[in-house]
Amino acid sequence: MTNQSFLKKVIDHEEWLNSQGVSGTQLIIEEAIFKEINLINAKLSESILVDVKFVNSRFEHCDFNSCNLASIQFDHCKIINSNFIKSNLDYSVINDSNIQNCTFSRSSFYQSKIGNSHLSNLNFFKVWLKETQLANLILNSINFEKATVSDCLFDSVDKEDLINSRLAFLDGNHEIETSERKPLNKL
Repeated sequence: MTNQSFLKKVIDHEEWLNSQGVSGTQLIIEEAIFKEINLINAKLSESILVDVKFVNSRFEHCDFNSCNLASIQFDHCKIINSNFIKSNLDYSVINDSNIQNCTFSRSSFYQSKIGNSHLSNLNFFKVWLKETQLANLILNSINFEKATVSDCLFDSVDKEDLINSRLAFLDGNHEIETSERKPLNKL
């Protein structure tokens, strides 16, 4: 699928949302690769983008609420002021990306991989992180309040970044649950 056909499908999806399904078509794409996509103010809620890879792409003020984004990949992407509330990001891969001022509240990240990225001003309120790998991250002001974090691997993530990011279960007396059960002070 070409970038142009993807953008046409985004427009059809917005029509589908605005008409409450009367006209337009729900955005459903599986197993595709898109490079250098630039979306601003796109309404993608309730879309299904399974096993889709975005490379060198930019998403600004986009609505990904209630999406099925299982196995999605964001590689060398910039995601700014976008919402992913109640979205499925299980098995997702976020690599070499910059994500700023986004909300992921109540979303799930089962066996996901987030690495070599800068995450800033994110809301992970009640996010579910299970068996997720987080590696080589720069974290600034991440709200993990009431997040469920279990069996996750934090590799080369600064301890102070985690504490400053308000991981609710981290108060200096607890361990991060990892596959290796590394104490917090040894990360």
